[in-house]
Amino acid sequence: MTKFIWQRMQRQSFHVGIWLGVLLALLHVFTRVLPLITSNDVLFTPFTMWLGIDSFSVLNLLFYLLLPFLSSLAFADFLKRDITSGFLQQIKLSLPIRRYYRIIFWVTFISGACLIALPLLINLVASSLVLPSYLPDELLNNNIAMRANSTLFVGLYYSHPVLHQLFYLLLAAIFGGFGLFACFTLALSLWLKQPLVALFAAFLLQLLLYLLNSLLFMNTTITPFDFLPETVLLRSVQLSVVLSTALCLIVCSSLFYVIGVKRHVWL
Repeated sequence: MTKFIWQRMQRQSFHVGIWLGVLLALLHVFTRVLPLITSNDVLFTPFTMWLGIDSFSVLNLLFYLLLPFLSSLAFADFLKRDITSGFLQQIKLSLPIRRYYRIIFWVTFISGACLIALPLLINLVASSLVLPSYLPDELLNNNIAMRANSTLFVGLYYSHPVLHQLFYLLLAAIFGGFGLFACFTLALSLWLKQPLVALFAAFLLQLLLYLLNSLLFMNTTITPFDFLPETVLLRSVQLSVVLSTALCLIVCSSLFYVIGVKRHVWL
């Protein structure tokens, strides 16, 4: 079954998702990191200039804005295509259908998470190889606004910045795979006639959340576009809000998926 799933992932959209994310990560290295290679300045380190924290870069904004779309390119529309093409009927002959639904859900989660984690990891490693790894200082690095209300676990950032970077990389990967992004697109594809429309649905949902955030929640961010980067500039970030947003999106994705499956195939 693993070989079968892997073969089906070898399609153009999967490779587009990988290379587009990697391209953004490498462009950030070449335009924002490499020019600082000879600076040896305590202000410019991997902890202040990698893609996940460089909120003054348009590439940072573009990556996190496109994150829902990138994570959905791997596997999110496969089940809908299997149902409409009739391929699902052939799968029933060789595999218990309940198991197939579970496999599709988790493969979508893992592939979506990997499409987000890989570019961030490449950028993080490249930035660490190029820039000096001076530990961040609360006074010297005040320019990036790393305060208690602008990032989660601010104490971890100043004491163990690498762990803080990995935490935010993992957070982006989880949101990329579950909830708002890949699994949300998978679930929504069962309710829409055109799979291509579903690929943009999570991206549009993020824009809607950002609009609601701007109109109703002026001080606290509820949008992954805002709180997935390592620092938030315009609003405050709270762990309870991040967890609540994640929980709501996970529950919605799971319900849409289960009900959507029952609409097409009797379990």
